[in-house]
Amino acid sequence: MSVSHWCAAGVKKANMPVNKIFLLSILSGVHIAFGAFLMVSVGGACPGLAATNPGLQKMIFGAFGLPFGLMMTLVTGAELFTGNTALVTAAVLEGKASLPQLLKSWIVSFSGNFVGSLFMAAMVRLLRRAQFATDLACVKGLQRSARVEAARLSVSTCSICSASELFLFSSGGEDGACG
Repeated sequence: MSVSHWCAAGVKKANMPVNKIFLLSILSGVHIAFGAFLMVSVGGACPGLAATNPGLQKMIFGAFGLPFGLMMTLVTGAELFTGNTALVTAAVLEGKASLPQLLKSWIVSFSGNFVGSLFMAAMVRLLRRAQFATDLACVKGLQRSARVEAARLSVSTCSICSASELFLFSSGGEDGACG
């Protein structure tokens, strides 16, 4: 590609309305943040590999994040701040776009990328919290099953427990042994 192609793309970006830049920038922020999440989830989930071959683990770590986010940005035509910086600046330097258009592009695309990344971070936090709640419910269910089994075993070995104490023990009302 020649500089004239870059300038033409920069002029097109410079003439975009603010709301379109902002919405496409949010989308790109989500893509890049999702790539980072993917990078940490896949590349960071290899502790054994990190211990035995840290170079390979770092390669896996890097191979899943930014490339995925950039590919999604390119495929969807979203607006990434770095691309706007390069292309609109080229158009300004060639005299085909103005400084206010450049500042509009920079500010709006950066803000949109930031909002998109915050949105993705909030979604990940929400999903992690939901997963934690699911895990907690599972653990509580296992704990309850263990208490019921312990209470059942206590009845068979301890004649001091009354029926009300057994109910209280098995429902989680009091922790402790029979008696």
